[in-house]
Amino acid sequence: MGLSPNGGMPGSDIVIGWVKDGTAYLTDRYADAKAEPSVDESQDWELVSGYENGTHTVLRFNRKLTTCDENDRVITEDTLRVIWAWHDQDPEDESGVSGPSYHGSNRGARATRLLSRKYPDQTNSAGTTYTVDFIMNKVNVPDYQDTTYWCQVFEMPKLVGKHHVIKAEPIIQPGNEGMVHHFLVYNCKKNPNMTICQRNIRDMSVLLPTCLATGENVIREASLWHGPSVVGVSFTQSRLVTPSVARTTVALC
Repeated sequence: MGLSPNGGMPGSDIVIGWVKDGTAYLTDRYADAKAEPSVDESQDWELVSGYENGTHTVLRFNRKLTTCDENDRVITEDTLRVIWAWHDQDPEDESGVSGPSYHGSNRGARATRLLSRKYPDQTNSAGTTYTVDFIMNKVNVPDYQDTTYWCQVFEMPKLVGKHHVIKAEPIIQPGNEGMVHHFLVYNCKKNPNMTICQRNIRDMSVLLPTCLATGENVIREASLWHGPSVVGVSFTQSRLVTPSVARTTVALC
């Protein structure tokens, strides 16, 4: 298992474990490339327990959220990319230095949150909150791509006084839930002389130079929602749907 910057192997903080003859083993590793992960000089992942039976191998381990090891990734409350792989053969020696067997196609990645924020109890906030909907209307989903990102710039309403975003949730056209995997929301600083682009663009790398021509930096990215693990249904023809919508609740403070 590993913590990855983007769902790929390079740059990942990896832990490899196994159970052999009733004894559990664990090694802290890291990956610089799509190759066998190197053993980390600082073994920060700690084995707690492990066992296996006829169908499962179970390992329990822990690690400090921040280790100050350049080969480890900091565990935060943000959405993390977790990668995984397995092989049905144990390493030949107990130390695992000889390397694990190549996992082949037994691998994958998942966006998840390892830490949960503690939210306050729900209170009656009538009159102090309102919602803002960012809606992608009638986007034509192509049938020749496994994954499509559809991007649009929205201007927040002008606010008087200090406000906080206290809630975010997806709005998906009924029947299209299986097509939407996640939302990414970028918070940008607006130049007073900048004109907001109102058209949909398929690629964020095209959107930013086109619509944010002033060169203002994106200052925050948030993954608001993660949907089903398997999306990308094959189509015989394109469908007119609403694939990417988000609702934000703002509180006046």
